[in-house]
Amino acid sequence: MLKRIFWTGLLMIVSSVLAACSTAAAGPEFPMLDGDTTTLADYEGQVVVVNFWATWCGPCRVEMPTLQAFYEEHGSGDFELLAVNIGETPETAQGFVDEGGFTFPIVLDPNGTLYDYFGVRGQPSTFVLDRSGEIVFSHTGLITREQIDEAVLPLLEES
Repeated sequence: MLKRIFWTGLLMIVSSVLAACSTAAAGPEFPMLDGDTTTLADYEGQVVVVNFWATWCGPCRVEMPTLQAFYEEHGSGDFELLAVNIGETPETAQGFVDEGGFTFPIVLDPNGTLYDYFGVRGQPSTFVLDRSGEIVFSHTGLITREQIDEAVLPLLEES
């Protein structure tokens, strides 16, 4: 029961923070591996999966091909997957991305700003945001394709 109360409270806090940021002009900008910058407001109206990872994290390495397969099947104007690399250099992240052939956007979080913003407590951690930017699903640890499908596909079917 306490675990459920904790997670419900955490989701409410993170949702409130995200809602406040989406009402700000563009919210804080975050660097991307490709040299661009992004904000959470850039994805308004889309279903977004935000996955926190690091190259040294074994479960992160295992789940990345699953995320890539989902991205290849569903990446479009209605869906985006943002993989947030935690605390590593762009060169380290790029080597891993090249090795795995990953094509989804990579956000760099060298100082843990997004990590703290989402209240992440371990990696990998995955959050699903609905079209209004509300967190509707979160998972810490290795995520399966079934869990991604259950969390995201119903949101993609909504108009």
